Amino acid sequence: MFNRDKKKMCPFMRKPCIESDCTLWILVRGKDPQSNKEIDDYGCAIVWMPVLQIENAQQTRQAGAAVESLRNVVDQGQQARQQQAIPPPKPA
Repeated sequence: MFNRDKKKMCPFMRKPCIESDCTLWILVRGKDPQSNKEIDDYGCAIVWMPVLQIENAQQTRQAGAAVESLRNVVDQGQQARQQQAIPPPKPA
């Protein structure tokens, strides 16, 4: 995913990245939220942050849509029960 030819610099130490000796060196597995390709790669947590934020935003949108859908189903059920509970007006 990232360019491995360039020597990586640590944003904190301002020195070359120490990779697996660093506590921020993580394994990320899953799907790239932009290209949908499988990811199984080690890298700096700081470098992975934009990708993880994009995925987080997509999951939040999906959760919001699911909650709205559930709300609509519950609202339709309540309206149907209210219609059954209220007798029709009697003609005068």
